[in-house]
Amino acid sequence: MLQARPNGFHRTQHLLRVHLRRSGLLLRPKVRRLQPPLLGLPKLFEAKRIYYSYNNHLTDLTVGDTQVCAVQANSGVAICWRFQSPTQAAWKFLTITSGGGFSCGILKNNSRVMCWGGSEIEAEIQRQFGDFPMLSLIAGESHACGVTKTGTLICKGSNNGGQLDVPSHFPFQFSGLALGANHSCAIQRKNGLVICWGGGSERSEFEFESIVAGLDFTCGLTTKNLSVICWGPGWSNGVSLGTVVPFPMVIPGPCVQASCSICGVYPNSDSLCAGSGSICRPCEVELPIPALLPPRPPAAAPSQLISSPSKARNRIFLAFGIVGSVGVLAGICTIVYCLWCGVCGFLHEKTRASRQPRIIRANVDSATGPDSDQESTSIKAVGTVGYIDPEYYVLNILTVKSDVYGLGVVLLELLTGKRAVFKDEKSGPTGVVEYAVPQISAGGLNRVLDRRMEPPTINEAEAVELVAYTAIRCLKLEGKERPTINDIVANLERALYLCEDSPGSISSNTLSIASQ
Repeated sequence: MLQARPNGFHRTQHLLRVHLRRSGLLLRPKVRRLQPPLLGLPKLFEAKRIYYSYNNHLTDLTVGDTQVCAVQANSGVAICWRFQSPTQAAWKFLTITSGGGFSCGILKNNSRVMCWGGSEIEAEIQRQFGDFPMLSLIAGESHACGVTKTGTLICKGSNNGGQLDVPSHFPFQFSGLALGANHSCAIQRKNGLVICWGGGSERSEFEFESIVAGLDFTCGLTTKNLSVICWGPGWSNGVSLGTVVPFPMVIPGPCVQASCSICGVYPNSDSLCAGSGSICRPCEVELPIPALLPPRPPAAAPSQLISSPSKARNRIFLAFGIVGSVGVLAGICTIVYCLWCGVCGFLHEKTRASRQPRIIRANVDSATGPDSDQESTSIKAVGTVGYIDPEYYVLNILTVKSDVYGLGVVLLELLTGKRAVFKDEKSGPTGVVEYAVPQISAGGLNRVLDRRMEPPTINEAEAVELVAYTAIRCLKLEGKERPTINDIVANLERALYLCEDSPGSISSNTLSIASQ
């Protein structure tokens, strides 16, 4: 596996290719100093053996400014090269990380953070983490971030560039982390997008499998085609939108011969491994139901704190509440329908046909007369006018996407300020779908927005546009063309971040919602 961790005080790029073989062999290449940006493939480095053991393999390799450290798999003891190793023999680590002149790790026995290196910053980082039980830990030049066992992302250490100011988030919202000199970045678990904070922070419009950071730039492995993209003020003369690095395709994990039946394999895994194995997907932990954390108070003047919040932002928060409620209700209804109708695989044989209810009209017409034993019942769809799925109402086809149509109607109500069915002075009763969808599709979103709303800012306008096009996808006539609840939540999250933060790089032009 290729691991690049460019940390250094002299704006150099340390390119490190390390192979942890089954024999426990660790190779340290000579470090080549290059002036950024790196736009071409470097030449192969001369390797030097620094560790060799058949019995005690190494794992969790980490690279800092001047040090290389790893954990002995059997004992959990951390050892370092060009750097002092931990002096406490009782420290057994789950994972370790290295920064500028310090290294830290998570202890096996209590999940606490312990640091070493002899510098002032490592002692301060350890003190600030205190008794937080941690699941993960990543170090930057002078700070470290990690996810606690409750799912909260916290950062400790130096805050000279705002790199400790983690944005408000849900529990377990972030997965992969990358830290530089004065910025921090994280991958959002639901949609793979990267959000950064601190000096020179940018938000990426690409989905990533993993990310790493240098002093003042960030690189990531894209999900779409496994290419490497880098961005930031220190990359390519400050190009912030990202440039593709001409590396060959980088695989997202090791090729293994063992079965990946538990969590599945990556698409095209066979071709990526050239027929020599498969790449297993990492298993996602079962997450608790998230609760929205209170927003961080802004550092503003007292007079500015009195002003009312943006109405557009409030409506997007309301949309989140509605999506959550609809999702819970849809799940309950699905379970009840499954149990009553006997369509669940494990109950199908146990449920009698006579106990399967049908929603019918009050009058039951005989198909062949009163003396016939066979009766024909005309099924009538039941639902709220204006919200009912046309596919269900006309064709009596009820799917898991039926509730998504009603959610699309609710999103249009939030945008237009009109009810699902309202009275138009010119044409009488009109549905909000017939009123808004044609105009939005023709580029006339501004003509249907609620006139009582304040004019949106640039970011809010982009967020409103994203919500509008999400609503249109929810209102597709065929259920299979509508997005899932997870897709809807992911796009509403994008809209919310656009409202809360600086000018974003996510546009409706990059909107991609799965149809299955």
